Amino acid sequence: MATSPEALAKWNDVHQRSMISGVSTAEYNAALNAAGFKNDEWWEATNALKAAGYETGAPTAETIKKYGPQVAASGVGNLSYAPGSTVNDPALAAAGYDNYYDQALKKPSTSYLQKQILELQNSYKDLLAKSKTPGTTTSTGTTTGGATVDAGGTTIDTSNSGAGTSGVVYGPDGKMYSSAASAIAAGVTNYTRTKPVGAIAGADTLGAGGGGTAARGFMSNDSQVGNVNTGGLIANQSQQLFNTNPNVSLPPGVVNPFKI
Repeated sequence: MATSPEALAKWNDVHQRSMISGVSTAEYNAALNAAGFKNDEWWEATNALKAAGYETGAPTAETIKKYGPQVAASGVGNLSYAPGSTVNDPALAAAGYDNYYDQALKKPSTSYLQKQILELQNSYKDLLAKSKTPGTTTSTGTTTGGATVDAGGTTIDTSNSGAGTSGVVYGPDGKMYSSAASAIAAGVTNYTRTKPVGAIAGADTLGAGGGGTAARGFMSNDSQVGNVNTGGLIANQSQQLFNTNPNVSLPPGVVNPFKI
């Protein structure tokens, strides 16, 4: 005898409800018979439900939402599916639910939500405290701890400068930048933490024949020792203040007393 879809759906409803509120033996057998099964063919009838795509192992969320309130109102049936009850199920509690009815509704318990809020508040406090803690600079110049430095997406290479990612840095010409990120933004990648010796930002070079370079400012041939420039203004010094050309252009507002 073929089972009609309608009779099988009715048998499924009775079967699902029997796990929540319970049904009488007479109603249960009547649904079995209507679906084409004998009273003792419960196993065959269950397999027929599985083959048709019905859930047979546990009540579905829709069935729980439909019959759970009836159990709560009458007090008859499986109370773990009733709203307002508390089920001793560690896995259910870990998921944030007091009972299977709340789980079907996806409604976490108040205590669970309060716990989540408290954890979020504590995490925020920890993050806020870390953001106010100054970082420490390692020997490689990398800043650790404290607030994260936003360099605008620029990767800062500190392998050869030891300047780190925060604090004042200097370019090779002695120009000061508020941070390594500022120096990089200006196109300066070989910055240092300390100001280069002898470099004066904005000073011109010594000019043709002076032997100076743009990076050295006033200093010329400072690697030489002894009176190597007899025509210079200062003799017997390891670093010559001027070379043969004293007409150096100084920064605005600075007077060159040696200008010829």
